Amino acid sequence: MNIGFIGAGKVSKAFGIYLKGRGFEISGYASKRFKSAEQAAVMTGSSAFEKYEDIVQNADMVFITVPDDSIYGVTRNISDLKCKLEGKIFVHMSGALSSNELEGLSERGCGTYSLHPMLSFADTEKSVHMLKNAVFTLEGNGVEYEKVRMLVEGMGNKVHTIEKSQKTLYHAAACTASNYVVALVDFAACMLKSAGIDEEGAFEMIGGLSQGALSNVLQMGADDSITGPISRGDVGTVKRHIDAIADKYDSNLLSMYSAMGKRALEISKRKKLRDIEKADQIEKILNGECR
Repeated sequence: MNIGFIGAGKVSKAFGIYLKGRGFEISGYASKRFKSAEQAAVMTGSSAFEKYEDIVQNADMVFITVPDDSIYGVTRNISDLKCKLEGKIFVHMSGALSSNELEGLSERGCGTYSLHPMLSFADTEKSVHMLKNAVFTLEGNGVEYEKVRMLVEGMGNKVHTIEKSQKTLYHAAACTASNYVVALVDFAACMLKSAGIDEEGAFEMIGGLSQGALSNVLQMGADDSITGPISRGDVGTVKRHIDAIADKYDSNLLSMYSAMGKRALEISKRKKLRDIEKADQIEKILNGECR
């Protein structure tokens, strides 16, 4: 099976290299910027195409790896082509959108699917290495569904089926587990720097602590992994945290701390924090009722 890409950004480059390394045939890339297609082609030992029609005719399965807002337009342009499309498989890699975005191609007799790796593509080279541990979600209908699933399993990756109606919530979860972790780490680093720790030292401290917490929650679950003042019922410590943050930062960062604290409180109450009175006091502090 020949695999082609429309779009030549970080995702398609990394995924193409990954597929190539696992024995799959990459026919090439087409992109709005031909230079990007040429770069991706060099990286995968494939070809660069100037027209969508050329990549479609040279591939059995085409991955559409363009920004979400461009998927529908690309789909419309392909569906308007005069060449034979029936039997082709088209897959977009958006985490937020369903295969409904490819409806025009479905009407032309194509298999249409959405496939998304739960992975942050910040750097192409690093992403290629990290893809081996990525878990994919697959959604769509048609007789070619198993072909797409077998492609992922043939790479050595796990794949889960997801319903079209759940893609938005799924993507919100992905953003929370990735983008917002970056935001939380940045917030923690800001507090450490305000406390007199230089940036390098701040990230060294956060690295060990965060990696340990993540390892624990993945192995033991949230109920057994939660630690810190909220899980212990240290009312005074939580109050001092709130006062210090309110004194130093704007209300948005205070709200962030409070929101995470409320979630930590809910987790703690399930197993570790049995003192109802202390839990109620902490909740009031986090709600801003004790300032």
